[in-house]
Amino acid sequence: MAHNPAQRLAPTRVQTRIGLDYVQIARELIAEALRHVRAGRTAEAAACLTSHGEIALQDDFACNLLGLIHASNGEHLKALDGFERALRIRPGRLDVIANRAITLQHLGRLEAAIACYDEVLKARPDDPQMLFQRGTASHLLGRSEAALADYDQALNLKPAHPEARAGRAILLHQLGRREEALACYDKAILLDPADPSSHYNRGNTLRELSRPDEALAAYREALRLRPAYAEALCGCAMVLNEKALYAEALACCAQALRHAPTHFPALFNQANILYAAGRIEEACATYEAVIRLKPGDADALCNRAAALLEACRLEEALISCDQALGIKPDFPEALSNRGNILQKLQRFEEALSAYEAALALRPAYLDVLCSRGVALKQVGRYEEALASFDAALVLEPKHAHTQNNRGALLLLLGDFERGWEAYESRWLKENLPVNALPRVWPEWSGGPIAGKRILILDEQGLGDVIQFSRYLSLLVGAGGEVSFLCRTSMHRLLSNLPGKPRLIEATEPGESFDYEAALVSLPKAFKTRGDTVPAAIPYLRAEETLAAKWAERIGRQGFRVGISWQGSPNPQADMARAVPLRAFAPLKDIPGVRLISLQKNGGVDQLGDDLVFEVERLSDDFDAGPDAFVDTAAVMANLDLVITCDTSIAHLAGALGKPVWVALKSVPDWRFLLDREDTPWYPNMRLFRQSRRGQWDEVFARMSQALDELTRPGTKLGATSIRIPGAIGELIDKITILEIKSVHIGEAGKLKNVHHELDLLRSLCAEGAFSGPRLEALARELKLVNQALWNIEDAIRICEQRGEFGDEFVALARSVYKTNDRRAALKRDINLLFNSAIVEEKSYCGG
Repeated sequence: MAHNPAQRLAPTRVQTRIGLDYVQIARELIAEALRHVRAGRTAEAAACLTSHGEIALQDDFACNLLGLIHASNGEHLKALDGFERALRIRPGRLDVIANRAITLQHLGRLEAAIACYDEVLKARPDDPQMLFQRGTASHLLGRSEAALADYDQALNLKPAHPEARAGRAILLHQLGRREEALACYDKAILLDPADPSSHYNRGNTLRELSRPDEALAAYREALRLRPAYAEALCGCAMVLNEKALYAEALACCAQALRHAPTHFPALFNQANILYAAGRIEEACATYEAVIRLKPGDADALCNRAAALLEACRLEEALISCDQALGIKPDFPEALSNRGNILQKLQRFEEALSAYEAALALRPAYLDVLCSRGVALKQVGRYEEALASFDAALVLEPKHAHTQNNRGALLLLLGDFERGWEAYESRWLKENLPVNALPRVWPEWSGGPIAGKRILILDEQGLGDVIQFSRYLSLLVGAGGEVSFLCRTSMHRLLSNLPGKPRLIEATEPGESFDYEAALVSLPKAFKTRGDTVPAAIPYLRAEETLAAKWAERIGRQGFRVGISWQGSPNPQADMARAVPLRAFAPLKDIPGVRLISLQKNGGVDQLGDDLVFEVERLSDDFDAGPDAFVDTAAVMANLDLVITCDTSIAHLAGALGKPVWVALKSVPDWRFLLDREDTPWYPNMRLFRQSRRGQWDEVFARMSQALDELTRPGTKLGATSIRIPGAIGELIDKITILEIKSVHIGEAGKLKNVHHELDLLRSLCAEGAFSGPRLEALARELKLVNQALWNIEDAIRICEQRGEFGDEFVALARSVYKTNDRRAALKRDINLLFNSAIVEEKSYCGG
């Protein structure tokens, strides 16, 4: 670019003026620079001061002026050079020392800045601005007491000092003295209502005081004063996120990023809000962008790990968590996330180590105490698990996740009384089921229901609906007018429940009820205990026309075993319950056994060409319609046995009264209890538990042996076993006695025989369709009577062993016939209930 000749010659003309010395030139340059400064032309002012060989900078005023010009442009290193040149010319000049201090503070050289402030305040101890500045430097160094003292002294000298008031408020906020901080912000805003930062900081304090609406108003006032205030937009986003107004919160983040595309808090908040909104894949992608913007941010890495965990990208989640801990080893949140990831990977011992490390840093970490309890349960350390849950509940008695997990553990341990109570925590706001409906009518928690209209609410999974629908019949039997509001897909299956409860998908306009209750709350309302579980099986039936259709397709040849190996494909489901299909291979080696797939949706991909044993597949129309399980029930009616993992198929087979074997992980869902081969929920169900976590081969080896014995000639269900004519009451009586034996007998060989006989008799009971609320009540009482006889016989044997035949022995002997009289009466009632062809009669001496 060509230069103007006049501009090139100007210095020469100045230098050749007759009698003009360097001092005069410097003065003229300084005067010209000041004119430029007053006109806002700082670049021209700096050019004047540095022209003519920088002769103007032989003057301390000029050096200070140049420093101020650079400082106003954010050029702090150049500003510092100007101030230091001024001080070399005139060392004691206080205003320059003050300017140097402020510049050093901008450069982060806080100790040097404080030394300068000290020098100025030694000469001018009542300078409120210097006190404020020194307080700010101490504040940044974390010297809270010194900072607060300086702020207070500045405000004593000048109460109308808005910056000192705001700085004091920020410090009080950081010290946790939020009410004082709020009062301080209010005074600062009175002094300077147009300062957007005071409104923004006031919003932060209000948000932490759990006053979200006022916080939002404060942020919005800051934005009115400064529309492109990215931090205030982030504040709005956080409040809106806490209110679950995710769309509005994300709009605030987007607006902040339009103003400042690389604004880290806005992008980080956007990722956090997407996570909270359940938009997990978008959250993962946004966390990636956050980390690209700031690769070493431990918080971002930790939160990305949490999102990857939700997306079931577990190995990636673990790597992200470990990266966070590599940057910040003492990071309790990252340790908590690491434990959660390891739990999902079934690496429970490592998860426990992570939780212990987190608790060492933060002993009152509520979520970790809860998570540790879950991990302890999974490794079979049940008492320690309860202690961990209890420790969490000391901190927060209404913590829903802890109460829910504690309830499930108590139920698993057979403590139904306390378990049902704690399990109600699933209805607390924090833990509310996704499909929960608002409570409108009074909750029914037991008591007379005859003549009352009651609405039962569907909840949880399909298996839960099948398992607990038995209680609907009990309500009908008690005289209640029962309406079950449940997903339409289940109506057809449940339409043959005893008592025919009304099935609806919505209440009618203006319809009213006396009570309502959640389906899984009914066991608590009925005060269900381990020995009073209503187990009148079957309570569901297959449709005859469908059963006939599938009978023709399946045929009667061989021993037909329906199999299912995986439940819900939802990645958040407990996939440890699923069994790899290949584990069923030993069953196919048994002569005559046919394996027939009952699998739908998730898991069917395992039926590929590489499967080394035959599994029969049902046609494409198998349960392809809108009604859940109707074909599955019909197929089961044509099977000899169902073998499944813990899934809704197990509950369906149980409710149909079909012999069913369930493969369970080492620590199962609560409804299967511990250390037993049966479950009180389904008398026709036999449980095969893992003896080692994650090992299915030994489970199916035991199943294979049991199935081999069951299919041998003479033992096959419905084949060559002899059938002796008998009364229905006798059949139910025998079943209750065998159920008692299955609890009391510990010897493996004997127990196997008991279970085998139970399978046979339960099959007969299912074939005869002997069920209903009345039978359930009679069978329950009969079982109590037979348990009493068991106890009496034990007591008599003890007397005989001791040779004691006195009053106690006589009383026990007399109680035998009295108890047997009640047993005979109950069996007779059962016979009459079903119009049994054979009715057992008794006759006694003197009777």
